[in-house]
Amino acid sequence: GGERAAGLPSLGRWLRHGDHSLARFLSDPGGESGEGALDRLCRTNVIQQLENLRTIPRVGELVGRGRLELVGLYFDIPAARVHVLGQPPPAGPAPDLVDRHP
Repeated sequence: GGERAAGLPSLGRWLRHGDHSLARFLSDPGGESGEGALDRLCRTNVIQQLENLRTIPRVGELVGRGRLELVGLYFDIPAARVHVLGQPPPAGPAPDLVDRHP
């Protein structure tokens, strides 16, 4: 669903930035139990934006050499949780208030 941004070309161009995130979201119907679609879409978007950053040559180079680490955060205000996205899980147990997603 949704409506086209007819007559609003700037809005249409801005909304196209979410196309990759939406496609990624729609291709993965899974999710954690109890999570809403909006929360999952928001986290998917954070991960997609990290991937977008890695396509910038200098950023990709620095990440590849271990000189730059990209980490995305998603703040779930109602649940009082911070989701750390885009990095491998820690070696030990994560603190109760932090969820880590690869």
